[in-house]
Formats: sequence, structure tokens, C-alpha cells
Amino acid sequence: MALDSDALMLKAEIEAAFTDVPYPGDDNLVETKIPEDLAAAEFFKGIKWQDWKEKPGQLFRTLPTGYLFFLSPAAFHYYLPLYMILVLTDYDASDLLAGETVSSVALGGIDPKLRACTERRMSVMTPAQLKVILKYLEFFKQEHGMDFEPWPIDPAIESLRKAICNA
Repeated sequence: MALDSDALMLKAEIEAAFTDVPYPGDDNLVETKIPEDLAAAEFFKGIKWQDWKEKPGQLFRTLPTGYLFFLSPAAFHYYLPLYMILVLTDYDASDLLAGETVSSVALGGIDPKLRACTERRMSVMTPAQLKVILKYLEFFKQEHGMDFEPWPIDPAIESLRKAICNA
């Protein structure tokens, strides 16, 4: 799939913003021992996102949806760029991961527990990372927003704008 210049520039910005995020370690991929956490930890164990940035579809082909929600804040911080790059570079192959990626950064959720979890995940992001996530969401909305009306694109964008102003 050939990417337009805007998508290529955004991919480069994502890579640059997250390049220095350290691998969280095999023992810090998840926070609990529930089956879903353990499955996510097993899948991501030892995987460096930078090794897959040119071929994320190959890695995610076998990934069940939902794993992004089970990652620890450090692992979420580390793997979010790979999810964004997958959706950006191979939207058709991203399937439900596109909506999962948007939902994972939406701070406007009604459930206080989910909101608190999202706030913890997003609190580790630098201002530059928040800005590139915002740029990604705006690009996603422009290109594919109508495909995912149930997902909270607008609340995610608005909450990120507020987070950037408060950073």
C-alpha cells in the first residue's frame, strides 16, 4: 500500500516521538495475573516495536483484539506507536484494532474505572507524544472517521487537546 506524503510524515513523527521509550521488561508488560493479562504478556514478551514498524500487519495478524487494554501503562506507552503505525499504514488489515487504538486513548469514558485506567496510561506520555497522538487521531478522523462512529474519536481528540494545554 502506497502512503501519501501526509501519512508518511505522520509515521515518521510517531517513530520520532516514541523512539526513546524503553522496553518495559518482560515482567512489566501487564499488571495482574488474570487470563487476558497473561495472554497479552505472552504475546508481547520480548517484542520490540521498532523491529516491526515496517511490517506491523505481520505481527498483528495473529493478535486477538483487546490486548492493548490489558497492557500496563509502561507497556501501553511502548506499544501504542506500533498500533498507530499499523492503522496508518495498513488500515484494511488493522480491522478492529483501529477502533481499539482510538478507544484506548479516549479519556471521555463514562465508567470511572475505565477513565482512571486511561488517565494512568496517558499520564506517562510526554507533551510531544500527546501532540503526535492528537495529530494521529485527527488524521484518522479525516480519513476513516465515518467507519468507526461508535468509537469515541471526538471525545478522544478533545481530551487530548485539554491534556496538551495542561501539560
